Amino acid sequence: PDAYLELVLFLEARGRRQDAWELAAQAIAAGAKWSDPWQRPPIFVSGLRSKPWWGREEFLWSAKLEEAFPEIMAEMLQL
Repeated sequence: PDAYLELVLFLEARGRRQDAWELAAQAIAAGAKWSDPWQRPPIFVSGLRSKPWWGREEFLWSAKLEEAFPEIMAEMLQL
C-alpha cells in the first residue's frame, strides 16, 4: 500500500490525475485500505470510524472547551 501511495502522489504531482485515480482503484482492488479512489489518506488508522458529523457528546473535553469560549474569544479579540 505504501508503494501505491507514493506512485499515486507522484502521478498527481505531474498532473496525471486520471492515471492516479486508476492506480488508486487498482490498489483498492488489490486490498489497499482505502475505500474510494478519490479519498486516499496517507495515514490510515484501522478501526477509526468515518462520519460526516460528530456530536459534541462523543468528546469528553468538548464541554470544557465550550465553557471556555468567552475567555478564548476575549483573548482572540486582544490580538
